[in-house]
Amino acid sequence: MSFFVFDFLVLNDVPFEIPEPRESDYLAIVRMPSTKFTRVCNKLGVFGDSGDRDTTGVVISLDKEHVRFFTQGKAGTSTIYCYRTKTVDKTKEPTLIEMKKEEEVSLTFDLRYIISLSKVSALSDQVTICLSSKQPTMFEYKIADIGLHQILCDFKG
Repeated sequence: MSFFVFDFLVLNDVPFEIPEPRESDYLAIVRMPSTKFTRVCNKLGVFGDSGDRDTTGVVISLDKEHVRFFTQGKAGTSTIYCYRTKTVDKTKEPTLIEMKKEEEVSLTFDLRYIISLSKVSALSDQVTICLSSKQPTMFEYKIADIGLHQILCDFKG
């Protein structure tokens, strides 16, 4: 007969700090309607062959005039532009872009993760995407009467 002794570590007893990302640390920030973000992700999924073992990348590029989503797969390539809203119309939510520097910010993400992130859009009206090459990208959804849902996503090198 064998006896096993298990020593479990209770995580509540371990003091640790969860780093909280600040918007001021990011080079570029885009705020757009979450329904628009979901539509973009679904359209990219058609071209991106997300079912293959070779993961397809989505390139998100930001400059001061537009956000560009690009993917390439066996079915072809897809480039979708979301332009910055110049006038605020009450019937349509604006797409806002903030840039810390004049240069374009461009990062590549796994298509499967971006499609998964877009599914949170049903809970919120707006998504905020904070991009920087020095730290993980933050996708933030403000959920009414509950608070924030922040997802940190590392980009593909």
